[in-house]
Amino acid sequence: MKIIFSISNKSLNLTTPCLSILTKATSGRDSCLNNASIACQIKPFEGPLPVGNYYIKPSELSNPNFVGDVLRRTKGDWGDWRVRLHPSIETKVYGRDNFFLHGGDLEGSAGCIDIGGGVMGSTMTDKILDYITSSKVKILVEVIE
Repeated sequence: MKIIFSISNKSLNLTTPCLSILTKATSGRDSCLNNASIACQIKPFEGPLPVGNYYIKPSELSNPNFVGDVLRRTKGDWGDWRVRLHPSIETKVYGRDNFFLHGGDLEGSAGCIDIGGGVMGSTMTDKILDYITSSKVKILVEVIE
């Protein structure tokens, strides 16, 4: 399984040997929303997820019940579930950290990949959730301009 997130195309593509799922995705906020320029990638809490390679550990996925989803929203637009994105050693993150793949109600994020779906999730976010949770190995996430 592999995930490719294109900042400027606003898309996330999850591929397995059997299928490919394409969905809208956003990263960054304000003037840096889906802006892959280095000037934006270096901005903490505003820039998009820096271009490079990351990986997901499926065991780190957080998917609380509805009450947990609502309580977590007091700290940000997290959506139904989230999972940490770990940068590969060769990926330049410009001193930034705490990157996640997650849902949300509002487009954009403070540097994560936001796939929408709101606090209840959607058919698409549920499909992606199912594939992540079914994986027994780390999942490669490639972030491109």
